[in-house]
Amino acid sequence: MARESDTLAVHPCFKFREKPRSFRFDGKTLFPVSALQESISTFPKRERPKVRDQTVDRGVTRIIAQAALLTVAVIAVTQIASYAIWGGMDGGYELSIVLAGVLIPLSTCFPISLFLLLQRNRLADVLARLEAVHGELKERSSRDAMTGLLHRQAFFERLTSTAGEAGVVLVIDVDHFKSVNDTHGHAAGDQALRSIAETLEKVTGASGAVARFGGEEFCVFLPIADEFEGLKLGEKIRRQVGRIEFSPEGVRRRLTVSVGVARHSSGDSVELAISAADAALYEAKRAGRNRVVCSPRKSQPELGRDVA
Repeated sequence: MARESDTLAVHPCFKFREKPRSFRFDGKTLFPVSALQESISTFPKRERPKVRDQTVDRGVTRIIAQAALLTVAVIAVTQIASYAIWGGMDGGYELSIVLAGVLIPLSTCFPISLFLLLQRNRLADVLARLEAVHGELKERSSRDAMTGLLHRQAFFERLTSTAGEAGVVLVIDVDHFKSVNDTHGHAAGDQALRSIAETLEKVTGASGAVARFGGEEFCVFLPIADEFEGLKLGEKIRRQVGRIEFSPEGVRRRLTVSVGVARHSSGDSVELAISAADAALYEAKRAGRNRVVCSPRKSQPELGRDVA
C-alpha cells in the first residue's frame, strides 16, 4: 500500500519522466518545482489558427484597382495634353515627354489616390462601427437593467410611435411582493421579478411590447387586439406566472399576479389607456388579487381565480 507521502494528485496533463521526490510541509504533499517545470515543457504547443479576413482582402484589392484605374486615367489625360502642347513644336513629341507623362503620375497620383481611398474606406468602417455601437447603446438605454424589459419611458415612446395603432394595454402587479422581500430578502425578490419578466416576454411574443414600470409593476401592449383578446392574454399570463418554480431558501412559494386590461383605441392617448388599465388592476386587487379584470369602459367579465 502506497504511503501518503508517495502519492501525488496532479492533473492528467502532467507527465513526469520520473517520479519526483515528495516533501511534507504543513500537512501537505509538495514536489520539486523543477519537476513541475519539466512537465510543463512537455505540453504540446498550440498555434493560433491564422484566420484571413477575406472581406478585408477583397476591400483592399478593390481599392488598389480603383487607384490603378485612376492613375491610368491621369496618365492618359497627361499624354493627350502633352501631345496637344508639344506635338506641333520643334522636336515634336519626344520620348522624354512620354516617359515624364507616365512616371510622374505613377510616382504621385497612384500613392496619393491609394492613400485617400484607403482613408475613405477606413472612415466608412469607423462610421459603420459607430452606428452599430450607437444602436446598441440606444437599445441598452431603453432597457431595465435587472429584467431586460423596456423601461417606462421607452414603453411610452414605443406606443407613441404607433399612435395610430389600436390594441389593448395590460397592467400587471405582483401580489404580496413586499412579503417576498421581507421574508426571503431582496435577492430572492429580484429573482422572482426576473422570472416573471421572462414569462411575460414568452407569453406575449414578439408582436407585443413588455415593460417594467417600476418595482413589481409591469405593462404589456398587444397591438391589433380587442378587450376579449386582452383578457385571454391576461389570463394566460396569470396562469403561467402561477406555474413558475420559485423556491427561495428551498421553500416553494407560489407567485401570483393581478392584471388590469383596457382598450387602446386609435388616436387615443397612451396615458388614457394605461390609466384605465390601472383602474382595472385596482379592481382586481380589491376583489381578492390573483385575477384579471377589464376596464369598465367595455362590459367584460373578470377572469380568475383558480388556485392550482
